Amino acid sequence: MNAAENSRTAPASSPRRPQLSWALPVTANLVLGVVAVVPLWLLTQFARNYPLAALGLTDREPTDDDGMLPWAMLLVPMWVLFLALWVSANWLIREKAVVSRGWYWGWAVLVALVPTGVLAGAIGAL
Repeated sequence: MNAAENSRTAPASSPRRPQLSWALPVTANLVLGVVAVVPLWLLTQFARNYPLAALGLTDREPTDDDGMLPWAMLLVPMWVLFLALWVSANWLIREKAVVSRGWYWGWAVLVALVPTGVLAGAIGAL
């Protein structure tokens, strides 16, 4: 019996492979999503105080009189570091995934946003 016949007749463990191949990306993106909670929260605070307040959609924080420079000095390096970590981790994991690139990156973004969504829902329920 040659290798080709053996691979066709032997019950492969392929039904488990997709589950195992998704365990690492989902876990990694959930962990990175927990890390992303702080940058996303700070970004929403910035958006409420400056661009959305300038459009008249929200009110500015009355005690925030420092301007946009401290926000830029905080947000830009934080997002550069987070995105470098997130993209590099997913780049390495993506090579082992069994789905197309578009599906992988779309789901990676959604899974990474889950911890922020859960936290926002929990705080909104209070």
